Amino acid sequence: MSSPSVRDLREHLGSPRVCYLCSLSLLQAEAVVDHVTPVTRGGTNDVANLAWAHRTCNQAKRDLLVSELCALAFGAWVLSTTFDRS
Repeated sequence: MSSPSVRDLREHLGSPRVCYLCSLSLLQAEAVVDHVTPVTRGGTNDVANLAWAHRTCNQAKRDLLVSELCALAFGAWVLSTTFDRS
């Protein structure tokens, strides 16, 4: 499984502008390419499985699927709003 070239990434993904995980603006210095479906979960290095992300968002995602990350984030939000902290 070979990795795509930088040229292939730029052609397919364009310049990094928005993180696909958090939808916030993305500066070149903080942009990394993430495997949408992690290689450890059967994903490939094909450019169709790659997207720009913030380094911190990519690290938080680890080897999760996006749906799993969203479920964890939603669960944490529910817990934070459910319990009275006063």
